[in-house]
This record gives sequence, C-alpha cells and structure tokens, in this order.
Amino acid sequence: MKGKSSFFKDREFKTPSMCTTGGNFDCVAVAINKNGVAVRSTHDSRKTTATFTHEEWRNFTKAVRGGAFSV
Repeated sequence: MKGKSSFFKDREFKTPSMCTTGGNFDCVAVAINKNGVAVRSTHDSRKTTATFTHEEWRNFTKAVRGGAFSV
C-alpha cells in the first residue's frame, strides 16, 4: 500500500492517552479506515506516514503478540 497516505485524514489518527496528557513521549499515531492502516510519529512535523493493507497490519500485530520482535 505504498504511497497511499492521502487515503487518511488528519482527524482519523489516534494516539495513546499517555501521549496527549502533557507527556513528552515518542509516540505513534494510527489511523484505521476502509483503505487500510496508517502509522506516523507524533513528533514528525512533516507527517511522514507508513501505510499498510489490513492483511499486512493483521500479520504485523500477530507477530508482535507472538513475540517475534524484541524491544
């Protein structure tokens, strides 16, 4: 879904509550709609956005829950 950030409006992006209560955290904002899923940093003034199909996002979140990534 490369290059499809125009499918997402600014108002669709949601951030965790800990990012909006005065904290200075590095957070991501996520938008989910019929076109797919978009992710961007809350600190990126250019709003650089990574976009994924719903299937790509499901596979990613499944891998995260399964412990495929160490953080």
